[in-house]
Amino acid sequence: MRAYRVYKNPVSIWRRDFLYVKYLEVMIKYYRTKKTTDEINDIESYKNSEISRADKEINQYVQDVNQQVDSIMDRQAQDVKNSITQNVNAQIASIKSDIDKEYEKIIKNKVKK
Repeated sequence: MRAYRVYKNPVSIWRRDFLYVKYLEVMIKYYRTKKTTDEINDIESYKNSEISRADKEINQYVQDVNQQVDSIMDRQAQDVKNSITQNVNAQIASIKSDIDKEYEKIIKNKVKK
């Protein structure tokens, strides 16, 4: 008799099993959707942090290179200035020497007369 009561309404058993299967399908779909959304958000966050890190690294590299270029250019400019100063000093010494020679000639010529 008990077995008869359990299976008395096979449609309700089928309906309960059907609803449970549908519930499981919905829960699996919800889990997949949530997991996919979470993974996409995680990937986006990671991508943004990597882009930020790359920006910082590139900016630091550019700043370092600019400092090196500035240092090299300053050194080269100082070398050019030193060269110009040496050239001018040499020309001044040469002109002074020429002037001294000219005065010596003038003095010798006046002494001879």
